[in-house]
Amino acid sequence: LATGSVRQAVKNLIQTTIAQRADFLLIPGSVAESDEDIEAISRWLAEQFEPLQRRGIKIVVAADSPRSAGFLRNVCDVVVRPGGTIGVQHESGGSIRLQSVSATTAPDTSFTIAIGNDRGSIPPNRIVYQAAPAISKTVNADCLTANGSLKVSAGPVQSVSTQESADCGCILVEVDLATREMQATFLATDVIRFVTEELSLPEVSTVDELVAEISRTSRSLDRR
Repeated sequence: LATGSVRQAVKNLIQTTIAQRADFLLIPGSVAESDEDIEAISRWLAEQFEPLQRRGIKIVVAADSPRSAGFLRNVCDVVVRPGGTIGVQHESGGSIRLQSVSATTAPDTSFTIAIGNDRGSIPPNRIVYQAAPAISKTVNADCLTANGSLKVSAGPVQSVSTQESADCGCILVEVDLATREMQATFLATDVIRFVTEELSLPEVSTVDELVAEISRTSRSLDRR
């Protein structure tokens, strides 16, 4: 169930990226639990990313090992290490150029993306989106900043255990280079959500009554 839900959530992420007409998709966290899985996962991702590449939507991913980076370079436009920095530059004709850059010497970039929780030595006058991988989304993920600095986390695209009860998805980040405003909007991608429901059963005395009460409660969860 968990594996199927995660894969469907990734497909939802890609469809959301297309629907929002994004310039690029950024995955700042690891795409595999271990290096042993990366070869098979990269082959699967290559197939899923094809609709993005056909539309000219670039794919940026963080790789936490040389082995992962090697496989992901075959399916992504830019591969950066965790803690790395990406320069984004608008070019003539409306296209964009993405490249891994130094935090202090990123020339000719429209704005900068910092991967991780540390902004590092990026100059204070730079427009910076700080993509911070986390196990849950930022509490106030829907926000607008006007100072040229934004730090949010989308969390995972899909929860996989009962301990993860928050909604999961992605963050749409819209940048206005003229005003330095950045708008973050959370968009759900998850297929299933885990909740903990406390039942009070003072009048239940038979198994049939217990089943009926659980079914009633389950239906009330579906309507939330």
